[in-house]
Amino acid sequence: FLLLSTNLFNVRFYSMLEHFCECYFDLSGLILCPVLGSIILLFIPNSRIRLIRLIGLCASLITFLYSLVLWIQFDPSTAKFQFVESLRWLPYENINFYLGIDGISLFFVILTTFLIPICILVGWSGM
Repeated sequence: FLLLSTNLFNVRFYSMLEHFCECYFDLSGLILCPVLGSIILLFIPNSRIRLIRLIGLCASLITFLYSLVLWIQFDPSTAKFQFVESLRWLPYENINFYLGIDGISLFFVILTTFLIPICILVGWSGM
């Protein structure tokens, strides 16, 4: 009975996670997480070193979790760019903002977002 209820919980949890992922996650959000963390850090006094490190670590962990959600959503059966965002930035100069990710760059994004919290933790006692 316990195994069956655990499996039902896992199925429900993953279906809720997939529904949540389909609605709310894109590449702009992945870029905005560390940017917002940096903006928050601008307003913290230099004397609060522990708080600065903690906020930096939290922002990097949130970014890593965000990249894992993108990995869950990623469809490996296609070679096309995914999570594509296109925006006319300067229409009079025909300059557009185009953002997308393919299979190789996805792993580089995950690697980067994985290593940044590790680097913060390694340097935690320094300074």
